[in-house]
Amino acid sequence: MAFAVGCGVAPGAWAYNELGITVSGAPDRLIMGDILTLTATVTNNDPTRIGTAGNAIFNVVRDPFQDVPIVTGSGCLDFIALSCPIFGDLAPGASRQVQVTSTLPALGPYAIDVGASTDVLGGAENEKLEAPLIRYETTVEAKADIKLNLSASAETVANGAPVAIRGLVTNTKPAGTAYGAQVKFSIPPGVEVVSRPADCTGSVLNLACPVGDLAAQTSAERELVLRSTTEGVFSVQGIAAWDRQDTTPVDTQGQVTVSVQP
Repeated sequence: MAFAVGCGVAPGAWAYNELGITVSGAPDRLIMGDILTLTATVTNNDPTRIGTAGNAIFNVVRDPFQDVPIVTGSGCLDFIALSCPIFGDLAPGASRQVQVTSTLPALGPYAIDVGASTDVLGGAENEKLEAPLIRYETTVEAKADIKLNLSASAETVANGAPVAIRGLVTNTKPAGTAYGAQVKFSIPPGVEVVSRPADCTGSVLNLACPVGDLAAQTSAERELVLRSTTEGVFSVQGIAAWDRQDTTPVDTQGQVTVSVQP
């Protein structure tokens, strides 16, 4: 299935004598396995009437060939669509927020229609304020999986000689981008950092070096040059990470050992 990076925020519906509604979702970028949080903000645009006993409606646009997302919210009732209470009266110009969460069981487009209505406080029977349905649309991406290959330019160096430590991060999946990938180096005390990439941050003992967004089946490398003036053995540890918890964290870790000789 073709898919693309994307997220959607439905525009607000603002009109005289009705409710206005805006919808936003988090996180901005959705990856398979995430839980989407949707926030509907309902505003009373009527200049005189007060809305009461209102509800926001969330109706997933279903694909008959895919698993249906599960949408839930506090106090909400699920029938054909999810109906969630708007707590408190809505005076003219006042707003209330209704929040729900949704699973993301399938890759590709995700869409949900959102609307709202309230009774009119003190109004005639069945008199209502209503918001036209608006559609929130986004795209669910495949989840990446990364691994780290940590290596040293030499297993043995002379006292005071430099040695390069390389962290190679690879996105092993055939689809999905590893956003915000980085490699974190843990360096023992007494070992000098001779050089490092300019965008690495942290202390002389713990450095985090970004490698950027890794597309499917691509790699990127960061290198430190270290030096020790103490004879013996020192070890450097590395951990690769990205914006989500990795599927196979065991292969995101590594360690190299360097022997310092006279």
